[in-house]
Amino acid sequence: MKHPDYNSPAELKQVLDINGFSMQKKFGQNFLINAEARKKLIDTLEVEQGMKVWEVGPGLGSMTSELLERGTDLTVFEIDRGFASLISGFFEDYSKKNTFRIIEGDVLKTWKKHFDQAGQPSRFFGNLPYNIAATIIADTIENNVRLTAAFLPFKKKLLKECAQSLEQKIIRLFLHFASGLMM
Repeated sequence: MKHPDYNSPAELKQVLDINGFSMQKKFGQNFLINAEARKKLIDTLEVEQGMKVWEVGPGLGSMTSELLERGTDLTVFEIDRGFASLISGFFEDYSKKNTFRIIEGDVLKTWKKHFDQAGQPSRFFGNLPYNIAATIIADTIENNVRLTAAFLPFKKKLLKECAQSLEQKIIRLFLHFASGLMM
């Protein structure tokens, strides 16, 4: 199955309509329809052939396609079963070559198991929905995931909340460490 023209809003809408899908606000779904913008975003990751990359929320696969064309070993986490089904078909050839896999479900509930099985990714990418961004960042830090590069666009409000959340965790870790020294 061929993927749609990611630069065509009409074609993307047609794919959704034919399959009886709609974009879900609760999942923060949107499509980047500018090929040059997609290329520049992926350029920031500085991916290389065979590099292990995780993408959260691939949607219909516009960024996924760019990552796979650059030869990455890509794992995507997709909560929307309909989208997961479609991209499975769009990138079947990469799946057969074992350079593409889909982890269906909520990334907050699935990433750790995949991490334990597949190991550390070199890059992390995704347009994370507001309601999970701070949690996934904190979870990966707490689980000692050390990425060499990540691209996660955020709203200013979220960055402030992440900073406050991380500050609180750092204070708790410091107090825990300090209390151990004082005993």
